[in-house]
Amino acid sequence: MLDAFLAHDGAAVLHCDVDPHEPPLPPHLTLEQAKQMAKALIRGTPEGGKIARTVTGSVVRELI
Repeated sequence: MLDAFLAHDGAAVLHCDVDPHEPPLPPHLTLEQAKQMAKALIRGTPEGGKIARTVTGSVVRELI
């Protein structure tokens, strides 16, 4: 589906369903970035617990 979207000559709209608790992270997270994100989640980011679980699950899946 993505290949057809990218190959289309002209305007197109791509609809995606995404996890609202998946934070936008760079492909390689530095220790400093991880610390700053943890601070933000602790300070009261809405749905911070769910975001932390999503990030933790992603890290665990990468390690396995």
